Amino acid sequence: MSDYFISKQNRVGVFYLLILSLIIIYTPRVLLSILPREQIIVDEKKVQFLQKKHFTPVYRKNIPNKKKQYAIPVSKFNPNAYLVSDWKKLGLSRKQSISIVNFSKRGLRSNEDLKKIYVLPNELYELIKDSTIYPSLVKRNPTTKIDEKIYIETKPILIELNTATKEDLQNVKGIGSYFAKKIIEYKNNLGGYLFKEQLLELWKMDAEKFLRIESSIFVDSTKIKKISLNNISVDSLKKHPYLNWNQSNSIIKIRNQKGSYKNIHDIKESVLITNECFEKIKAYLSL
Repeated sequence: MSDYFISKQNRVGVFYLLILSLIIIYTPRVLLSILPREQIIVDEKKVQFLQKKHFTPVYRKNIPNKKKQYAIPVSKFNPNAYLVSDWKKLGLSRKQSISIVNFSKRGLRSNEDLKKIYVLPNELYELIKDSTIYPSLVKRNPTTKIDEKIYIETKPILIELNTATKEDLQNVKGIGSYFAKKIIEYKNNLGGYLFKEQLLELWKMDAEKFLRIESSIFVDSTKIKKISLNNISVDSLKKHPYLNWNQSNSIIKIRNQKGSYKNIHDIKESVLITNECFEKIKAYLSL
């Protein structure tokens, strides 16, 4: 009969196991009831703060920003003619300046149009509104006082580089005395400009300066002066900006061996005349 019932020793073991299970189950609840409720709330707030810090973006709109400083234009200006660099000088970011320039391509007819550009801060608008002019809309008014300054639309300046004088070039906005002199000197050294982008080969002429004057200049490539390969000397040939002394000397030596050049492509027989060099110089060569 003893095999069908739990022994006394086993009953004691089951009893203690039951007691241990109850302790494990109810201990956390007892502790929660003993701990102050305020401490638990604080811990929950910390958890919420950490979650918000790591997963919720913090918007700076609630943080007071330092007031942006804008500049007043030094003189009256036409917003339609302002470049990105001009707007940046007034205190705008590059992105804002680009947006305004793109918008102005549609044609700004008045300050009302200017004010509608959403990226133009109202603070800056108030500073510049009295300095803006819109020449294409100005008409002579019979009642206008004699001493009142009238802005009349003028045709844009367009200068041909190969025939322009120093004075002609200085009439282009963005070309001063220095660049006017250098443009003419480089034209003489080249034999004339084939395309206006050659101005970028000038010292201190960067892309920003070039874009400022690009619309006011053009090139007539028929005006260039060509080099006679069969008659020029080494000393004269080496003066061309696209050739150095070694290349020039090599060209003359090959000419002396041949007696004369029959085709300008024959200068490529020199190992010093690369394809890149030939493509740059060939338009300036003749037989």
